[in-house]
Amino acid sequence: MIKYSYNKITKNTIKLYSKTTNTCLKNMELLFYFADFPIAASFPHFLNGDKALLKSITGLKPNEENHGSYLIVEPLTGVPVESRARSQSNLVMHPTSGFSNIDKFSNMTIPMFWAEYNQVGLPWYITTLMYFTVIVLPYTQSIGSILMMIAGLAMIGKSIFDAIFGYKKPLYSYSSLDLLPSIS
Repeated sequence: MIKYSYNKITKNTIKLYSKTTNTCLKNMELLFYFADFPIAASFPHFLNGDKALLKSITGLKPNEENHGSYLIVEPLTGVPVESRARSQSNLVMHPTSGFSNIDKFSNMTIPMFWAEYNQVGLPWYITTLMYFTVIVLPYTQSIGSILMMIAGLAMIGKSIFDAIFGYKKPLYSYSSLDLLPSIS
């Protein structure tokens, strides 16, 4: 089995910029605006994210095992055997002023929740199909190929034998014309 880890956001990801500091929040993806508050996605606990994101929130301890995503694939068929995808939704706050209760959240990226999708194991019919494809089929394919080659060579040999020694009409065959009375 091959394990792929996809904990890095690709180069094509939209980078989210802070309007006040004009700096890029790395490994964040802007999803949509709701009431002028941008919602951004990241890995849980800002795994592989900008270290500045961790400074403003206490209690975040990102680690690969608990917050990373991965995919285990059977290499011959490409069937995903096990996978775990984790993502976090964040509220990116703009500069605020005049609200004493909200001012402490000014220019912050606030984690709201994170979700996890797990796929562990496969249904019995997929497991059976993979077993047949990976284990049984290669052996039966070799045996079947050899038998087909033998059958093909036997047919070629019979054709050559009939061509050399001539084809003799079997004794048990007759034509319906043989049943008609002869004219002479």
